[in-house]
Amino acid sequence: MRRSAVASYGSNPTAGNMQMMQWDFGLEQEAQAWSDKCVFAHGGSSGGQNIATGFSYTVEQHIDFWWQEYTLYNWSKPGFASTTGHFTQVAWATSNRIGCGISECPSLGKNIVCNYLTTANYLSYPPYLPAPACTACPRTHPYCLNNLCAPAPAPDTGPLGA
Repeated sequence: MRRSAVASYGSNPTAGNMQMMQWDFGLEQEAQAWSDKCVFAHGGSSGGQNIATGFSYTVEQHIDFWWQEYTLYNWSKPGFASTTGHFTQVAWATSNRIGCGISECPSLGKNIVCNYLTTANYLSYPPYLPAPACTACPRTHPYCLNNLCAPAPAPDTGPLGA
């Protein structure tokens, strides 16, 4: 689940400043503890959070559903909307850590909780800068890997502008 959850990110519209997502075991523990409560509500997180329930879908499928909300996002009026809040959380440029938990719950089926650092959905702000990939990476993530701003060099990559 961990590898495919991280790999699900960054595969949609290009962003000039989107940071690479990494798995965070602390966020996973928080998400699992909240998921185990079998409550369909936000909570138990120090950062951003997406939740989902169902009897037949996987974590990866729910992440894909959250990403698909981008088709509803109004770029001419950036910010939070209830119809795209999952998308803006997963696509938030500075969200670079994820941890998910999943529990089987009698009344909910699979209770899926994904926690993120950093928190997203600031009013009047778009989730990321729509621009060619890696053209506005922050100093903390100066490398480009798979069209995402990365914190450390990867094989055959270098600092932007090099």
